Amino acid sequence: MNDRYNQEQTKETSNEYGRSEFLYRYIIIAAFFIIVCVIYMASAFRIQSIYGNKEEIDTDDYTTRTVPVYAMRGEIYDRNGNKLVSNVYSYTLLYDYSAMAKTYEEQNDDILALVSTLEGTDFRCESQCPFKGVYPDITFDVEVLKSSTVKARLARIIGEYELPENAPAADIAQAVAKKFRMVKDGVLMYSPREISELIRVRYEMEAMRFSAIEPYVFAEGIDISTITAVRELGVRGAVLKTEYTRQYHYPGYASHILGRISRILAEDAEYYSALGYPVTAKVGISGCELAFEEYLRGIDGIMTIVEDKDGNIVSTEMTKEPRAGSDVYLTIDINLQMAAEDALADNIKYVVERSATIEGELDGEDCDAGAIVVQSATGGEILAMG
Repeated sequence: MNDRYNQEQTKETSNEYGRSEFLYRYIIIAAFFIIVCVIYMASAFRIQSIYGNKEEIDTDDYTTRTVPVYAMRGEIYDRNGNKLVSNVYSYTLLYDYSAMAKTYEEQNDDILALVSTLEGTDFRCESQCPFKGVYPDITFDVEVLKSSTVKARLARIIGEYELPENAPAADIAQAVAKKFRMVKDGVLMYSPREISELIRVRYEMEAMRFSAIEPYVFAEGIDISTITAVRELGVRGAVLKTEYTRQYHYPGYASHILGRISRILAEDAEYYSALGYPVTAKVGISGCELAFEEYLRGIDGIMTIVEDKDGNIVSTEMTKEPRAGSDVYLTIDINLQMAAEDALADNIKYVVERSATIEGELDGEDCDAGAIVVQSATGGEILAMG
């Protein structure tokens, strides 16, 4: 009987051990499955945060930034569909605040690399820095300071640096050099000429409130060889933007009618800013370019760019499509306009030549201008004017 009891006890113990081992195996399998699911979900979330969610601005390894995609300006035609003004593509070199290197020292090296690449070219934008000379012998540039805008910006920067109102140029330049690590404890970190270049660029950035929404324009209308050289530099923050310039198909004719465009003038900056224009936008400043600005102007788009920590582009997405401006058709007949202007010029020349045979004060000797208007006899439209 004891043997039977021992056998049953052994069998029960064996069954319990088997159930425990079976349960233990299931626990291990379940735990492994949970770990795999957690890893998979974490990976999926990471991929989504990098590639799917464009609203994230910065992570440890990736940076998301936005750049404007400039809309094409509308073109201008005469009454018969002859193209008077169209667009020609050109390239502008910008320094992008959002993508530039993190430290002042790295930024300085990048700025000097870009300046060196542009040296000897005619593409670099005209400087609005009121300084001249080589560091530390910096003085004011009287010609540049004739601009009321330059004076106002200088006064603002002097205040921001907490310098006296009548601070000499050398003191202002020294403050800029110290802030941006060009000089440390009295030791020059670059050559005097390099510091002079850096001061000019850094000052202009301060003056135009360089920021994520206001890139610094280094050069305009650059050629293919310069584009290639800039790309080979691999400078973080150096952005090549495709722009357009206006092409006038009948040079010398209807210029006073068509007008021209330019970057926003300082005195108009507040007005255009309220309308949503970026500071670097080009607008009509005379003639039809100004009169029909609201129609010719396009609406800029936005491109979102994701970069890794080395500045390599991971992905791009057009988050807002640009909208081109509207074309404008004038009542002017360009062939009649040219004939009218030529006739007016010939008549002025005739009056001056004829004055030699006439005596008196009003003989036409000083005739150098005139006016002519051609109007439709049926509809009253202006067909030509000069």
